[in-house]
Amino acid sequence: MIRTSFTASYRSHRVRYTILGVTSIVPNLNGFLFFTEDGENHFVESHELAEGNSLNGVYFEYSTEEDLAIEFEMATDSPELNKVIDHRKH
Repeated sequence: MIRTSFTASYRSHRVRYTILGVTSIVPNLNGFLFFTEDGENHFVESHELAEGNSLNGVYFEYSTEEDLAIEFEMATDSPELNKVIDHRKH
């Protein structure tokens, strides 16, 4: 199976953000740009990141449908602490 995108997660203060459909990540002086399948992209400014201005605690993975179901469940159970941003092409 060919993978065209992956899932990225990061923390911004107390909130954990999970971005679905990431194709690449580009850092710059102001933060990080996550390019996505749907072309909407997702930009995180450095001042929005926790633990200083870096991607501490970020992880990347190729997610299965089961993994995604867990992410959506966590976001539903505690929306103030978990946000899922879906940038997959549908």
